[in-house]
Amino acid sequence: MTYPLKQQYDNVDRAAECERLEEIRGTEGAGKVCCSQYIGKNISHMRVTDPEGSLHNCLYPSMVMEGYGKPIDQVTDLVLLLKALRDAIAAHQEAFVRKCILVGGITLGNIVYTKDPANLREGEGYGNLIDFDLSVKLDHLVSCHDLDFRTGTLAFYSVHIHRRIRDNKPYVPHYMDDLQGFFWVFIWILASYDVHHDGRASKIKQPLIHKRFQSEPEIAESIKHAFLLRCACPNSLLTYLSKNWDPILIELVRNLGSLFCSNVDVLPVPATDMVKEANEQAFEHYATILGYFDSVIARLAHSLPIIVAPANDPDEP
Repeated sequence: MTYPLKQQYDNVDRAAECERLEEIRGTEGAGKVCCSQYIGKNISHMRVTDPEGSLHNCLYPSMVMEGYGKPIDQVTDLVLLLKALRDAIAAHQEAFVRKCILVGGITLGNIVYTKDPANLREGEGYGNLIDFDLSVKLDHLVSCHDLDFRTGTLAFYSVHIHRRIRDNKPYVPHYMDDLQGFFWVFIWILASYDVHHDGRASKIKQPLIHKRFQSEPEIAESIKHAFLLRCACPNSLLTYLSKNWDPILIELVRNLGSLFCSNVDVLPVPATDMVKEANEQAFEHYATILGYFDSVIARLAHSLPIIVAPANDPDEP
């Protein structure tokens, strides 16, 4: 088995990623650290000068993580994709509600499959969150030191984050931003495939929605908001998605999109109230979303499978 080595500079005024992963050790579907250590001295000791104190003081932690499977967008089995997303969201809930840690930065590369779906290891999910570099401890304000909410991957920003960037206003990330990030990962993946009448799905080269999701904030916000509105209208065509996806799957997209649409204009609570929100309100949103996934996974088990062409399939368009 391959054990990934991760090294990066971390601001000394924020908890290192390896510390966050230790806090949630034992959480099913969250990445596991095998070992970690800090290398060398604080970077300030190596600078000749920083007269205005404009540069962060950083440490250089190094950690070895357990090995996992491929990134979430490497689809071979549709039900496995849904199980992987479901387990990653459940791990996010455990971190947020039980440990008061907001993961942040939900992306394609942050969610990986198990190596062997038929033999899950202890504490492993079908999908696993492996990147806690942008995580925030809700009851430790120091963990927000110099945190830039514009970090992460543009394509998976929530509508709220796009709006704050567009308006050049400060913002503290919220758990609903992360949950919406999972939704955009899901839509990105579905939009990557053309489903044929024979039940075979093949990769599309450079889907239009991928480009639009990575556009300027005002464009990306408009595209995503419009998609959520379409999800909330039962008779609206879900632009960018193949019309041949199983209706059960499209029902999941509509249910999730409708949920986020109903919250898109609700302002998140202040940072000081996030712990209270995690204890009192967040559970309902997680339960609803996980319930949607559980229902669809059970129903698709009795449907004809979608055969997904591998990335190197010579018949891909």
